Amino acid sequence: MKKINNILFSMTISVILLVIFAVSIGYATFIESQQSTEVARKLVYNALWFETLLALLIINLLGSIIRYDILNKRKFSILLFHLAFIVILIGAAITRYMGSEGIMHIREGETSYEISTDKTSVRLSATYNGKTVSTTKETDLNAATTDFSEKVKIADKTISCELVSFLPNSIETIVPDPVGEAALSLFTMNSQNNGMDFILQKGETKAFEGILFAFEDSANNANIIFYRKNNELFFTSNIPLSKTSMMEQKQEMILPATEQVAQQKTIFRTEKLLFVLKTFLPNARKNIAQVSPEMNKAGIMLEGKNALVFNVTDGESSQRINLLASDDQQTSKATCTISGTAVEIEYGVLSHRLPFGIKLRDFVLERYPGSNSPSSYASEITVIDTLTKTEMPYRIFMNNILKYNGYRFFQSSYDQDEQGTVLSVSNDYWGTTITYIGYFMLMLGMLLTMFNKNSRFRSLLKLSGELQKKRLKGKTAVLIGALVLSSTAYAATVTKKTHIESLNSLLIQDAAQGRIEPFNTYTSDVFRKINKSTSYRDMSPTEVVLGMISNPESWQNEPIIKVGNDELAKELGAVDNYVSFNQLFDFDNGGVYRLSEKVDAVYKKEQTARNKYDKELINIDERVNICYQIFSGEMLHLFPNPNDVNAKWLTGSKSTTLFENYLNAVNTAYSSGDWLTAENQLAAIKSYQKTNGGTTIPSDSRIQMEILYNNLNLFGKLGILYIIIG
Repeated sequence: MKKINNILFSMTISVILLVIFAVSIGYATFIESQQSTEVARKLVYNALWFETLLALLIINLLGSIIRYDILNKRKFSILLFHLAFIVILIGAAITRYMGSEGIMHIREGETSYEISTDKTSVRLSATYNGKTVSTTKETDLNAATTDFSEKVKIADKTISCELVSFLPNSIETIVPDPVGEAALSLFTMNSQNNGMDFILQKGETKAFEGILFAFEDSANNANIIFYRKNNELFFTSNIPLSKTSMMEQKQEMILPATEQVAQQKTIFRTEKLLFVLKTFLPNARKNIAQVSPEMNKAGIMLEGKNALVFNVTDGESSQRINLLASDDQQTSKATCTISGTAVEIEYGVLSHRLPFGIKLRDFVLERYPGSNSPSSYASEITVIDTLTKTEMPYRIFMNNILKYNGYRFFQSSYDQDEQGTVLSVSNDYWGTTITYIGYFMLMLGMLLTMFNKNSRFRSLLKLSGELQKKRLKGKTAVLIGALVLSSTAYAATVTKKTHIESLNSLLIQDAAQGRIEPFNTYTSDVFRKINKSTSYRDMSPTEVVLGMISNPESWQNEPIIKVGNDELAKELGAVDNYVSFNQLFDFDNGGVYRLSEKVDAVYKKEQTARNKYDKELINIDERVNICYQIFSGEMLHLFPNPNDVNAKWLTGSKSTTLFENYLNAVNTAYSSGDWLTAENQLAAIKSYQKTNGGTTIPSDSRIQMEILYNNLNLFGKLGILYIIIG
């Protein structure tokens, strides 16, 4: 036992498990990018071997805590690290087994109380004496997965169902059965010559191409109702029909509400389809038959489906239920009655009713200026909860999630006509909460490591302390000398470098957030979005953006736009995964945006259906639109508008001539090397901001502190430090 413990809880096993975990995640990410998230879930995330790996990690971490005596005050920060990972893994397990996800589709003006799950499931329901019980089991039934059984208890009965067989490319037929009920078989075909066998038992109603067919069922207001009269089959229709005898080839019109004998070997036509009575049996049961080449010899192509044959029993009697599964995973259902209990089996992407409703008041889609690409989209909704008599308006958009009654609603996609929205829905309160607690513990452990005297971090600090003291005097002397030299140089002339430093403190309004911030902060954020780096050819983000607004024609040919997908980079002719703004336009065909059609198609996909290629298309489209707005000046909100009640600043293109004068001075400075005039024009803009900005203008000290914070890049350096320490 001791030998097993030494192996299972050893550092070697910890490393091996972590390496396997890292490789597995990388493999899953590759599958997700090349195929889909669903395939990655099936092969990795939801696979038994991956769940076993996570369980072994938890056991290994718990064993390591005991074996290495981490349960003491001296090693509290290390203990917190271990416990954090365990809590995160437990939260992930709760999400896996107890959480649920789905999709809610709502049209403008409509209210939805249901979500469609994102996984195929079987739902078994039983109704007896007005009471209904049901159970749902997640499963993907196919030729390789036929092991399925489920049961429900109602009153003193136990209703069990078991999958007997899976038959691909099948149709449903009826065969004689002395104890069976009356049934009829129709063949239906639409205008595209797609045919389907149609079975109706007594009391059933089904639809095909929007036409409702019923057999002795008056409750559903069917278009065509079949019924028996003196042991003969008749039907009436509320829509016009024509009939043609296959023997005489003579066509005859049938007026609505006319009683008509349902004859075999006769073609009945409506505007949308035709149907033929194949068989009528006073006593019958349903049967499954696979489509054969002989069935299609008449030129009518039968559409076979996957047939699921279930055996349903209450312990005393049993029945077979045939269910034809839809190819698009839409819900299919089949019913039977056994010993007075009505049984229903559903299979597919099932719907789940919520205890409240979501009404879509308006769907809002905003586009980038001068472009058809969406910049953002949002759903103006109202939560309607009849139980608590609550009506709560809310706006759902990217990163603004509706959280209500344990459910979380995310903006996912929208309808092509922009009149409907698609929301991703998750119900995972405990899994999410526990995972966040784990993240908090992890961050707390990292912070405590910095203050724990016994941690390796503090040991490294002590070792480097003396070296830092020796270097301090030399650095101070160099800094003083640099300050003296720089002040002397500034007194003589204004260089590009000093002007860029001055430009860093110019204020600008972030239009998305409304925040007033230094130009240094704004350009750093914008350039990272475009280029995914902090500099370009030894130029700072501020210098790059200055070049883009002062000389757009030149910068439109600079390869500054990052392409993070190799396949897409190859298509666009990227060099080292970078393209220029002009590369994304086809100037031989009038300057058409090359990504327009692809981007539109991706935005119409649900987020869960987008692979890495799709996501990078959206990212590039955003980078292109950011560049366009910088080139045109539409993104630079530099001028306060004292008359605006919302304190929204104006862009350079919509303000005074100050901005134009400044750009002219900058272009002159690039040629002459003298930046004094540009510096004076910049000072004029800063003066305008202070005069008209009111209380929104931050103090000079606060501006300089923010610039210093940006330049220090503390989180980036700490990240590297933590990796080294780890």
